[in-house]
Amino acid sequence: MARAVLEQIDEFGPLALAPSRNETLRVGFCTSLSAGGLRSSLLDFRRRFPEFKFEMWERRRSRLTTKLVNGALDIIISPGKLLVQCKSIALWSERVLIALPEDHPLANREMIYWTDLRSETLLMSQYDPYWEFEDLVTSKLILPNDRPKIERHDVSRSILRSLISMKLGLG
Repeated sequence: MARAVLEQIDEFGPLALAPSRNETLRVGFCTSLSAGGLRSSLLDFRRRFPEFKFEMWERRRSRLTTKLVNGALDIIISPGKLLVQCKSIALWSERVLIALPEDHPLANREMIYWTDLRSETLLMSQYDPYWEFEDLVTSKLILPNDRPKIERHDVSRSILRSLISMKLGLG
């Protein structure tokens, strides 16, 4: 997966700089770095191109888009689509992960099905891309009575994880 990203990096022109220039790659993201395609791609890029330095920006997608348009970022890695016209590539698809308190009945399961979430409360940040996750839940659980309760909070991912650990819901 990361190899495909690296093979496509040439499509972004300015990012394919000569190694001797000791460049900084300014990356904006609004997704997790704990696992998955973004983490593995950045690690692989770093291994293959150690001369590049990373400058990382985690912000709302709208703020990242503004920074990209203004030239403050070289690339945005974001789930879904950006709301402005710019060159984009689909890099990978990932499974949906959910955070659970350790002692939650679903925590020991290898796989959780959408229908397992019916009687749960899902905690979501008002920061994007959580609205896309809400759309995904709605598309998977068509009937309103089959959907989990959704609570939105104006908090960061780290605070959301704390609320989950306090057993206020799943995330």
